[in-house]
Amino acid sequence: MVTADNGSMAAGGNINADLGLTRAERIHLLSPESRVPIDRVEAGPGLDNIRDPGLFVGRETVLDDLDRLLAPPGEVVVHVVHGLGGIGKSALAAHWARTRSTHAPKRWINADTPAAIDAGLAAFALALQPTLAGADTDFLRDRAVRWLACHHDWLLVLDNVEDPDHIRPLLAHIGTTTGRILITSRRSTGWHHLATTLTLTPPTREETVELFHRILPRHDRGPDDDTAAVCAELGDLPLALEQAAAYCAETGTTAREYLDLLRAWPAEMFAASPEQGDPSRTIARVWRITLDRLTRTPLAGDVLRSLAWWAPDDIPRRLLDDFAGATPPQVNTAIGRLIAYSMINRNADRLSVHRLVQAVARTPDDEDPHRRDVDIDAARVVATVHLERALPSDWRDPALWPVWRELLPHVDALVNNAAPETDTDYTAGLLSRAGNHLHDQGAARTAVDRLERALDVMRDRGEEGVPTLRLFSDLAAAHVTAGDPDKAVELHTHILAVRARRRGEDDPETSNSRNNLASALQSAGRLREAAEMFERTLADRARILPPDDPYTLNTLNNLATVYSELGRHDEAIVLLTESLATRARTLGPSHRDTWASQHNLACAYRDAGDRARAVPMLEACLPAFVTLLSKQHPNTLDARDNLAACLLGTDADRAVALHEENLAAAIEAYGPKHPATIRYRHNLGCAYGYTATPTKAILVWETAYQDATESLANDHPLRALIAGRLGVAYHRGNDPEKAIPKLREAVDGAIRRHGPRADHTLNLRTILADALRDAQESAQAIHEYQAVLCATERELGKDHVDTLISRYNLAVAYQATGAPKQATGTLEALLTDCRRTLGDLHPLTREVLARRNEFHGQDQQAET
Repeated sequence: MVTADNGSMAAGGNINADLGLTRAERIHLLSPESRVPIDRVEAGPGLDNIRDPGLFVGRETVLDDLDRLLAPPGEVVVHVVHGLGGIGKSALAAHWARTRSTHAPKRWINADTPAAIDAGLAAFALALQPTLAGADTDFLRDRAVRWLACHHDWLLVLDNVEDPDHIRPLLAHIGTTTGRILITSRRSTGWHHLATTLTLTPPTREETVELFHRILPRHDRGPDDDTAAVCAELGDLPLALEQAAAYCAETGTTAREYLDLLRAWPAEMFAASPEQGDPSRTIARVWRITLDRLTRTPLAGDVLRSLAWWAPDDIPRRLLDDFAGATPPQVNTAIGRLIAYSMINRNADRLSVHRLVQAVARTPDDEDPHRRDVDIDAARVVATVHLERALPSDWRDPALWPVWRELLPHVDALVNNAAPETDTDYTAGLLSRAGNHLHDQGAARTAVDRLERALDVMRDRGEEGVPTLRLFSDLAAAHVTAGDPDKAVELHTHILAVRARRRGEDDPETSNSRNNLASALQSAGRLREAAEMFERTLADRARILPPDDPYTLNTLNNLATVYSELGRHDEAIVLLTESLATRARTLGPSHRDTWASQHNLACAYRDAGDRARAVPMLEACLPAFVTLLSKQHPNTLDARDNLAACLLGTDADRAVALHEENLAAAIEAYGPKHPATIRYRHNLGCAYGYTATPTKAILVWETAYQDATESLANDHPLRALIAGRLGVAYHRGNDPEKAIPKLREAVDGAIRRHGPRADHTLNLRTILADALRDAQESAQAIHEYQAVLCATERELGKDHVDTLISRYNLAVAYQATGAPKQATGTLEALLTDCRRTLGDLHPLTREVLARRNEFHGQDQQAET
């Protein structure tokens, strides 16, 4: 595939030089152990990572309920413990998993966001096979899920799931194994059809008093009635009680004094009684009182307010290095004080903060000196700066992917918690790098969100220098991957206008921008415009650059791919022959770019129908790419895919085997839901369909469609393409109920991609009309036939054979609606035109005559 100047790959299946190290190359560097079949990977010792529940009191009835609910034999059992934040759901799950569960292994995943779930599953895969270090998150996540799906008697604890939809894909892929999944969540609805549920209510008063007493020695706490009063004031919430008891133990405050301090701030804090069940306000009171006692360590408040902007768990301690200009001992002291008051927790080099404490710390309160607007704003800026500095500058290096996996949840939290109007240049830098990494990992839709927000910061400042234009280009590339090439055209048009105005038409950067715009037009299906733009770019580069300049050859290859798509095959072959000769002369016959040119030329011969020339060239390219790059490099995958397609007509068995090999390599390189993997799965389905194995083809396409639905935008062209394959297959299998919705989606996609009058669009629309007719939805069928007829007549003329066929289809549809006279009249006029343009012996003329006579006979019979 030919690469545009911005590094994106243009459509058409051809290959151009890629100077960077790709994901496929990086995966190839993994040890052979990483390719062991997942069902043969055994769970060794030391895999359990269930968190320490800390102090845990009582709850025997609830623990017995969990024993009963998670005991049934058979399929995977999924159970949700839900309730108020701070009520002790996580501690309950951890205590049950540690003391009552006999499953193995037992894994704990912080599951408050989809990214956190992916990270937890990835960590499990690494624990199973440490040799997978360096693989991307999607690959590791999918490997963990496949392990769960083919093993038994494990326990997975998903802590603090925010939305049932976040785990729906996981549950769908695990299947019917006999593992156990225990979920904690604040959410009480939306779990039907997914899991059984258990509502967790506050502990009994006796249990919360015991919990308080275990933390605070008897001689410090005062009368038991005072302790009970504190428990009542804090709504018997275990988290708030632990914080209160820790405060009393640290400061020497009795339970009564603590209660008096709480009551000293009546306003908003006292407005939310414990019975109202608002834990954030209860914790806010504890947080303010605790911070008052920490005024001797003012840095502690600054640290807590900054920690509030990141994800609550697994915060790397190093993010606080050089914090606010403080010395390392000062930062250590502040962290130690916060730990002492249970405001944060530390596990090795990771810090965690309760989500409700974070929410309070991020919320300004004019009456709270620890939550002034100015202090919270300053903390947000500090958190942004420290996170931005910690992000790797290179988002493509696999050695840095573990760092990205570690920090992306904190980027997500910061982006979600900070209002866009508060973004700074540091925020823009953070969003830009994170967006490019997400795009590189295949998460194009999230990448678009991040890059657009970064671009908003630059535009608000009225800046359109090189960094801003680079951001425009990155965003355009992400839009293409996300299935919105029209937006990419708009962005590249803006870039071109700015560069032409500032640097002139003959500047190389202006030429690069024009080339990128042409690539976007090609992705949007605007082929004639793309060809004209590439032609102008090629002429400009020939004038201002040497003839063998890589940029000139790049544009030449891009133009050739457009010519092939337009059916101008001879012109494409001439251009690519010239490119191959130039590269062989300047780079040598064994250079990767020379092989890329040969591959492109082979594809042009294939598109021209000359497979006899294409196959030998592709046969030579494939081993060269494997040797020079790897068997999973994008160029290698495309070469193998194209060779398989060329061989279908002459060696179908080998073609299918190559498609199967290619899909396996793509899954290993990208994971199953990457757009490239979905495309190769679609192609394998086409190969099965060609070799008369439609059942296998449908199964493959159904999997590809499901993966596309989960990972691609609704209007992504690949999704519409697979929907079309399925729709046609269902129609051929006489299943209009399944065929019609898929064909409608395919038609909509074809109109977006190719236009309403393109052959592909009209063919799909005709099949949709046939399916509607078979389903006896005659009125809709007639509407589709009429639309096809109008478009065909406008594009080809009223006497073209395709137009005549469309008129015939419409006549048959009229008959199906119970309007035989209208059908007969249409056929009479059509028969006259067929005899005039095609002759009496043409098959269509004879078919129309036979159908006219049949309809005429039916008309007479109806009159009789």
